[in-house]
Amino acid sequence: MGEGVALIGLILLFSILIILGFCIYLIPTIIALKSDHPNKTAIIALNVLGGWTFIVWVVSLVWALSKTEEKAPQVVYIQENSEPVDYPRDFRPSTPQQEARQMQYKQQGKDDDIDIDLL
Repeated sequence: MGEGVALIGLILLFSILIILGFCIYLIPTIIALKSDHPNKTAIIALNVLGGWTFIVWVVSLVWALSKTEEKAPQVVYIQENSEPVDYPRDFRPSTPQQEARQMQYKQQGKDDDIDIDLL
């Protein structure tokens, strides 16, 4: 009876060690998923397929922990002027069509129209 209890204890210990090892093996994958990393698919593939080598596991862990730059939201302010805007030469529209349209607006006095040119 003592041998059966020891065998069950050994199987339980072995099962716990396998589960713990599997959890440690997937740490880069878990971090990438929790942080919603933009490259999480590549990190998961690298970890699952090559993580059995210690170097690839460390690379995938560092990659999962790396911070990615968040792009600041772009804000556009539109201000309606009572007089036409005279841009310095560096900021004038680049195409002749845009310059002609701007000159036409200046000549016709269309101050209440809003014209947005992306430079």
